[in-house]
Amino acid sequence: MILHDRYLWSVSPCLLAWPAVVMPQGPAALVIGGTLLGCFLVDRRWTRMGALPPWYMSLRGPLTAAAVTGMGLTMYASGMGDGGGKR
Repeated sequence: MILHDRYLWSVSPCLLAWPAVVMPQGPAALVIGGTLLGCFLVDRRWTRMGALPPWYMSLRGPLTAAAVTGMGLTMYASGMGDGGGKR
């Protein structure tokens, strides 16, 4: 069963992030950042269950942090981080 779940999860991030293609830059960064965080949490759970090797999270953590930070900076640069209004 876990292999079936892993297979289904392997395509889920792409499907979750797909709407970002047609969204404005700020909201798209929010969707992608949220998807990355969700993926991190699922991978952490699977690592604790033994479905992923222990070293995986030591690589996944910093890479996810860097990608989410990039999405946060994109949101800020697009105007979502300053309350959404132009001054």
